Amino acid sequence: IDMTAPVLTKVIPGQGPFCKNILQVSFFVPPELAESAPKPTSDDVFFTTFQGTVFVHSFQTMAPGPNGERITQEAEHFG
Repeated sequence: IDMTAPVLTKVIPGQGPFCKNILQVSFFVPPELAESAPKPTSDDVFFTTFQGTVFVHSFQTMAPGPNGERITQEAEHFG
């Protein structure tokens, strides 16, 4: 499947031990394509603008796994 990169994944922990986590996945849309991007057909899909600095790291599998601490240190290095 053709996808954009980077993909930002955010996990919002559930409120209790038996509550499900909320997984939010964000896909980058280049500014020059923003106006022509497909319109969402579900209320669960929406556009948002992100402002800030992002540390991007490529993974071969799901992230971060056992390398989570190392990846955090790399991100902190870039401030």
